[in-house]
Amino acid sequence: MRVISFFSIFYLVLLSASAYIGYKFYTNFRVLKKRPRWVLWSMILLVALQVVGHHIYRRTSLEVSPWFLWFSYLILGIFSCLLFYLALGDIVFRPLAWGFKKYRGKETDFNRRSFLGLVGVSAANVAFGVTEVARGPRVYEVTIPLKDLPPSFEGYRIVQISDLHVGPTIGRDYVEEVRKMASELRPDALVLTGDLLDGYPESIASDLKPVSEIPTNDGIFCVTGNHEYYWGYRSWRPLFLEWGFRILENESYTLFRGEDRLSFVGIPDIRAERLDGVSIDLEKATQGVLPTDKKILLAHRPHVFDRNNDYKIDLQLSGHTHGGQYFPWSLFIGAMWKYHAGLYDHNGTWIYVNRGTGHWGPPLRSGVRAELTHLTLVRA
Repeated sequence: MRVISFFSIFYLVLLSASAYIGYKFYTNFRVLKKRPRWVLWSMILLVALQVVGHHIYRRTSLEVSPWFLWFSYLILGIFSCLLFYLALGDIVFRPLAWGFKKYRGKETDFNRRSFLGLVGVSAANVAFGVTEVARGPRVYEVTIPLKDLPPSFEGYRIVQISDLHVGPTIGRDYVEEVRKMASELRPDALVLTGDLLDGYPESIASDLKPVSEIPTNDGIFCVTGNHEYYWGYRSWRPLFLEWGFRILENESYTLFRGEDRLSFVGIPDIRAERLDGVSIDLEKATQGVLPTDKKILLAHRPHVFDRNNDYKIDLQLSGHTHGGQYFPWSLFIGAMWKYHAGLYDHNGTWIYVNRGTGHWGPPLRSGVRAELTHLTLVRA
C-alpha cells in the first residue's frame, strides 16, 4: 500500500511539473503557440519515457535497456532543474516585469528574456552535472580524533564506500575506477555502508564484483541499505558472503592488537523490518563488545545517532543522503537530515556521512562531488 501511495504521489507531481514546464515553453515561443499539439505530445512522450524506463528495467536484464534508462533518468534530472529555475523565475522576475509595466507604462519582454536565461542556466547545470559524474568520485581525507584510542590503532585507515548504486547508469568501468582508487589508499579495513546496487544478481553481479577485490589488512565490513531490499537482498546475501564481505546484521566484529580492541558494529537499514522481517537492534549488535572497546557503528542512514550514547559509540559511518547529489536539490537536504554530509560531533559521538560514491536516478552531480572516504583514526 505504501508503494502504491508513493508512486501515486510521485506520478502526480511529475505530471504537474511536466504540465507547468510545457506551459512555460508554449507561452514563450511563438512557433509553439501555433502548434499546441506539439507541446502536448512532447510532454506526454517525455513523461512516458521517465515512467516506463524504470518499469522496463525492473522486468528485463540490464543489457536490454541501459542507454534507454540512462536517457530517461537524464530527462528526470532536466525536468527537476527546469522546475526549480522556472518556478524561481516566476517568483522573482514576474513581479519585476509587472512593476516595470505599472511604473513605466509600457510592455516589456522581460518575462520571456528571463525564461530563456533560466533555461540556459538549467542546461548549464545539467551539462556540468553530467561532466562531474563522468569524472567519478574524489577522495575525501578525514581525520577522526578518538579519546583513549589504543596505541596500536593509532593511524588506523578505513576506506568507506556508500551508495554506489551499481545498475543502469553505473557499470563495471566506474566500479573498476573506484576499486583502483581505494586500492591505492591501502586501507586496513573497507566498510560498505549500503545501497551498493540497483539490480538483480544475474544482471549486475559482474559489475559490482570489483569492490570485493580491494585489498585490505582486516577485511571488508558491510551493512545493508534500503536498495538492497528493493532488489532481492536474500539473493545477494550468499554472493556477498562468497566474495568475502563480513555482513554485520545486528552483529559486531572485534579486531585485536595484543590487548587492544577495536569493534565494528553493524545494523541493517530500517527497510529490513518491513521487507525482510529484521529490525534494528543495537543491543543485540553490541553483545560481546566490551564497554572499553573503541566502537565504530556502520548504519546506512544517519538518523540512529540519538541512541549512540547509550551504547558508547565512538564513530558512526553512514550514507543515504547523497549530500543532496546535485544543485539545486542540495540546498534542501539539510531540511530533511540534521547530519547530511561530512563530519559532525553529536554529544561526543563522531558522525560521518558519505556523500555517495556513485549516484542514483538522474546521472548528475553538480555541486556535490561523488565521494570515496579515507578515514584515519588518531588519539585525541
